[in-house]
Amino acid sequence: MLTLGACSNAPASTEAKEESNTAAAQSTEEQETEEKKPEESVTTETKKDGGVFVVPISADINNFNPVITESKSVEMVMRAMYDPLFVIDNNETRYYMAESYNVSEDGLTITVKLKDNMFWHDGEPINADDLVFDFDFMWNEKLKSATGINGEKINCEKVDDLTVKLTLPQPSASYLSTLGNFKMFPEHRYNNGEPFRTTLENEKGIGSGPYKLVSWTKGSTIELERFDEYYRGKPNFDKVIFQVAPEATTQEVAFQKGELGMIEVSDSLKYEKYKADENCNVYSFPDNRVSYFTFNANSEKMQDIELRKAFTYALDRAALYQAAAGDENLAVEHASVYGPQTEGFDENFISYPHDEAKAKELFEKLGATNQTYKLICDKSHLYLEDIAVAVQSQLAKYGIKVEVTAMDSQGFNNTFFYTTEGDWDLAVNVYPAKTDPNSIAFMYKKGGFLTKNLFASDEALALFNEGDATLDKEKRMEIYKKLQDQIINDYCVYPVLTSRACIVTPKNIRGVDDIKKIPLFEDYMKIFMVE
Repeated sequence: MLTLGACSNAPASTEAKEESNTAAAQSTEEQETEEKKPEESVTTETKKDGGVFVVPISADINNFNPVITESKSVEMVMRAMYDPLFVIDNNETRYYMAESYNVSEDGLTITVKLKDNMFWHDGEPINADDLVFDFDFMWNEKLKSATGINGEKINCEKVDDLTVKLTLPQPSASYLSTLGNFKMFPEHRYNNGEPFRTTLENEKGIGSGPYKLVSWTKGSTIELERFDEYYRGKPNFDKVIFQVAPEATTQEVAFQKGELGMIEVSDSLKYEKYKADENCNVYSFPDNRVSYFTFNANSEKMQDIELRKAFTYALDRAALYQAAAGDENLAVEHASVYGPQTEGFDENFISYPHDEAKAKELFEKLGATNQTYKLICDKSHLYLEDIAVAVQSQLAKYGIKVEVTAMDSQGFNNTFFYTTEGDWDLAVNVYPAKTDPNSIAFMYKKGGFLTKNLFASDEALALFNEGDATLDKEKRMEIYKKLQDQIINDYCVYPVLTSRACIVTPKNIRGVDDIKKIPLFEDYMKIFMVE
């Protein structure tokens, strides 16, 4: 039975975005750098054992493969079903399936000890054999982000039932963070001779996390229930249900009826409305994601770097930000390729000055005003379609015609990442950045699985490799400064904004202020209900 409170205000009206942005611009409240927490009322309440937590997701998932996660929705579901080994966050390490890890002085050997008495959701024990199998299996399946460094295999060998030793082919300052985020999968399920991407085991979701799969109604709901044998103790909810709801208006109506345990808001008026509602808690967290405009490296039209320069001169980042969000509770204008919580991030970094005269001169010189450019975006992510429409409007002033196609996540990813034959010239997308600056390599490193349509350079590739092989932190940060300059000089992306996760919950949901990582949630054990 669903037992969530409901917020009292009626659904927000569909006011014009310009009015919302104007109201936000007039606010004089200083933007906080850490999470914004609601004021808790002084009441007598007790933690409820059980209940149902319903989470909306903007798109359905393709399967329950814990390694191939393509969207925020997938990541949210996987975090409830599969635990990482550990999470490194600045100077803090939070241990999950790993009891400990040790790195040799030369950085070439990592020893990981797993916790005892851990079980898969089908009751089978979790041990070192699973981790050794996972590494070999992924390498053979050409999924090398966690199992290799620069194309060379990491050797994973069993020491005892709970301990493995990883031997790296070369030092890597970022690999420990990558290893920690690895989500194990069961050998006894996947050692079946079937390809990792298409095996039927991906439909079963046998994981290690606090909640296990009960049912999946495709396009509608994913129902999980608490896993009683979970190694970290009894999960708080009886069930966690993910409700597929692509439209924000649909989510809000359900939330008002008390059918959802949370929603995310991306509108200033709604943010202020819920903040004033005594029956709601409102939170705002930096999510360290970069929303950006980019060019298709396989489009004949975009090969001339002078044309790409013209686009960057033409675009007005401040105006794009205002059109898409315009409220620092929701998102912040952003010029860096790194996220705001990434080591080495410089908030004063400036990329691509807006210069209408230079843009006009270059467009006319190159004959660009006689061309039509096809722009694609992922409409499942906040702000991206708004950015795309604003880009279209800004470029129209120069006589540049842009056709915008907003796609669902699956269609966008298939076109943007997985083929070089896509019929598009421009795109608007978003990527997650982590604490380590090398975390953006999957977006910018030449030769990567996801960079086949990016103008990635040999110079940037060399700096990625140099930075990752440098263990001295100060020297390493200098390399990543040079790397950012190189990426900007390649004219491959145009950063626009970094969003904040603005979450609204009923008053009886607690633990959201313990969020550590975005996408939501790193640790579902932190979320609970009170009565």
